[in-house]
Amino acid sequence: MTTEELASAAGLTAARRYLVDWDRVETQIGTRLPADYKEYVYWFGPGCFDYYLYICVPGVENSNTELAAQGCCKVG
Repeated sequence: MTTEELASAAGLTAARRYLVDWDRVETQIGTRLPADYKEYVYWFGPGCFDYYLYICVPGVENSNTELAAQGCCKVG
């Protein structure tokens, strides 16, 4: 399933166009991030599915869902 198909299935008719400075983020966390994750973030931005599946996204104020704040991507 593509990100666009997922968005359609979730009732999203257009990308939310959540923009991220990926070069800065990847430098900060010390690793490259997958292209499909970046596409997901562009389409959906921060949020969750049914208050069950939370996706960490860079640049959000909520430290529970901010990518770098979670430490899951820190390298070294």
